[in-house]
Amino acid sequence: MRTTARIALVAGAAGSLALMFHAGRRNPSIILMGMFTIWVLSPFVGLALADLRSTRWPVPGRATLHVVTIVLALGSLVVFGVDSARPFSPHTAFLYLVVPPAMWLIATIAVALAAITTRHNVG
Repeated sequence: MRTTARIALVAGAAGSLALMFHAGRRNPSIILMGMFTIWVLSPFVGLALADLRSTRWPVPGRATLHVVTIVLALGSLVVFGVDSARPFSPHTAFLYLVVPPAMWLIATIAVALAAITTRHNVG
């Protein structure tokens, strides 16, 4: 499952960036697009760092991280893809502002719950 999660992570990050650049293709501000790039990539970087650290985690915690990574990568592609399919959507910037922190929140809660459950069952 780790390999699938890593593939989903890379595909989700690359696809999200491609969709973001497509949505912002009329935006002349390089600085703004750079800030959005960092913002959109941040949850993917966080998930990648968690994956690197997860080698010492109990199996349920790693499995949770992998499932969350796959779900969030696919979810971001669906949300950004649906928005991209709508011509002249007035909510495009809003989605690119809200989705990354939502991804952080979901990943943090899921991994924390897995850690608490694993400790509770072991201890």
